[in-house]
Amino acid sequence: MKKENEHCATGFIEEIWNGRKFDKLENYLHPDFTDYSLPAGLGNAAGLRAYLTELTGNINHKTTIQKLIIDQEFIILEVSVKLSAAAKPMSKQFDKKQHETITGYRILAMADQHIIGHWECFD
Repeated sequence: MKKENEHCATGFIEEIWNGRKFDKLENYLHPDFTDYSLPAGLGNAAGLRAYLTELTGNINHKTTIQKLIIDQEFIILEVSVKLSAAAKPMSKQFDKKQHETITGYRILAMADQHIIGHWECFD
């Protein structure tokens, strides 16, 4: 089960956050999913999809997993995220002159080999 949870976590970052394949969210999220990093009322799967759609339209971003720790039903991802404003909406190109990298953590609670909870903390 450890491997399946790890595969789910890394796939969530690569396919959803980086690959922007939001139609595949149900492959990663548990039906009772809650995102504790989003405002009240947006913390479910539909809210996450709306947030990611809006984010992707305005910000170019790429998440890199630096370290992955599995502790029982939790996966802690130490990540770096390269960010830049989108020169053209929905563009996936980074402005070479103006980008920023932030570092932090994504914490995923797992249930039935799906993500049931998400928290984030960035510097």
